[in-house]
Order: sequence, then C-alpha cells, then structure tokens
Amino acid sequence: MGAGWFARRRRVLGEPATRAMSRLCTDVLFPCLTFTQMLRIVGQRPAVEQGVLLLSGAALIVVGIVAGWVLTRELPASARRTAWLAGSVPNWIFLPLPIAALVYGEEGVATVLLVNVAAQFFLWSVCVAMLRGFRNTLRDGLIHALNPGLLATVAGAALAALWPDSRGWFDRPGPAGHALSLVATAGTLTIPLSLLVTGSQLGALPPGWRIDSALRRVVIARLAAGPALSIAMLVALASVWTLPAEVWRTALVIAAMPTAITCGVLVERYGGDRDLMSRAILLTTVCAVVTVPLFMLIGRFLFR
Repeated sequence: MGAGWFARRRRVLGEPATRAMSRLCTDVLFPCLTFTQMLRIVGQRPAVEQGVLLLSGAALIVVGIVAGWVLTRELPASARRTAWLAGSVPNWIFLPLPIAALVYGEEGVATVLLVNVAAQFFLWSVCVAMLRGFRNTLRDGLIHALNPGLLATVAGAALAALWPDSRGWFDRPGPAGHALSLVATAGTLTIPLSLLVTGSQLGALPPGWRIDSALRRVVIARLAAGPALSIAMLVALASVWTLPAEVWRTALVIAAMPTAITCGVLVERYGGDRDLMSRAILLTTVCAVVTVPLFMLIGRFLFR
C-alpha cells in the first residue's frame, strides 16, 4: 500500500493507470483467485460441519451489512453507498488467514476458507448491488449482474461439488494441471495489485484530510457494531451445533476484521466515493490493531 502511495505522489501512477489496474484486478485476477479457491475448498470437510460454516459465513456477512446500513443510512446520498459497503464487509481472508493459522491451527484455516465461500457469493452479488444500487442492478438484468467474479465463484464451487476429483488436478502433469497452475498464479497477483490500487487512491487524497462523520460511522460499524452483533449470532449457533471452539473463535476474528481491501477495487470498478473508501480501509486497519485482540479475548472466554 505504501508503494502505491509513493508511486502516486511521485506521479509514476496516475488516474488512468489506477483505473486500469483496478479493472484488471476485478475482472481477471480476482476471478482467477476465486475459482481456484472454490475448487480447493468446497467439499473437503464433513458435510454437517461444512454446512454450518457456510451458514455462519453467510450470517456474518448479513450481520455486517445490517450494522453498516443502520449506522450509515442517514449520511448524504453522495457518501451513503460507499460508507455502507465499507462498514459492512470485513477482510475475510487476506488478514484473518495468517492469524487463524498461527493461533487456531488447522481448524482456524478451514473456518476461514469455508467462510470465504459464502463471502465470495455476497461480494460479487449483494456488495456490487450496494454500490450500483439494487434497483439499477435488477433493471439491468441478469447479463449485467453476472460479473466475472460471480461466474468464477459459481463455476469453481460447482466443479468441486459435482466432480470431487477435480481438486487433484493442480498436482497432475498434463494440460489440465498446467492450465490450473497458470490460473492459480494469476490469482496470486490479486492481493499485491489490490494494495497498489488502494495505496494509489490514498496518494490522491489531499493533504490534511480529516475524520469526518461518514468515516466515524464506518469505523463504528465495522469494528464495533458488526462484531458485537456477530457475537450474539455465533453464541446462538454454538448452542445448536457442537463444533470445536477454534471454529467459533476464528469466525469472531473474521467478523472483527477491518474493511476489506478489495472494497477499494470494487469502488474503482463499479463507482462510489474513492476517497472515503481509501480512508476507511486505512483507518479501520490501524484501529483494528487494538479492537481485534479485544474481540479475540472475548472469544476465548465465550467459546471453550
């Protein structure tokens, strides 16, 4: 992100290049990452546990969307949609995956990856509609709603579910293995390119920007209200289904994450307040250094 900021301030990256990188990320690289993730994840855990985690992932996103809507609905129209998205969507894989692997082990990693399955469907459908407007998305029809990310999510999940042996194609010699390796390699560029785009957006901000009402509401929604509501929801699910404590703790870590970096490229691609989104990603990430450990401590006592 710092490299993107520096490049923008030095005028190495300009507005056209930033938009082009964002389009490349959302339409090509991120769908490659999504497809290979779906192919590797879907169907690997026991059916009941997998179903509960998929349900939990969907519930986490819905809770975040509700919290974001409640706290941002009174903002001016120019900032409302962007603030709603920024306050709703946690960084559900890039940041929590290494934390879960270090603290909660295999159960934590499996939880992050399965929550990612549900989150991808929401990202490429509901979250895109949040920016473009639900009425506009419905009016444009199915062709415009089926963006590359959603198509890649459905294709990868369907292939893994209907043809379980396809998960082993990555390690096979021959055309299929080589083709999937190339797709997976392209997908690995998603994170660094997203960070460069976000850094470039930050570099375009005027000096001395302030934390305004919209940004405060985003921080409260993303780092306080959303995680707090998620605790109640996870406690309710844990009372019904018995899963390892590490699963519920990891789900809470995901709910407590700052605004997803990919929201920055979604704003570049589908419209919105780029300055507000860039500031939201930066500020929530900094504040999460304090809030995420607090919620991890709460999870330690709630889920044993």
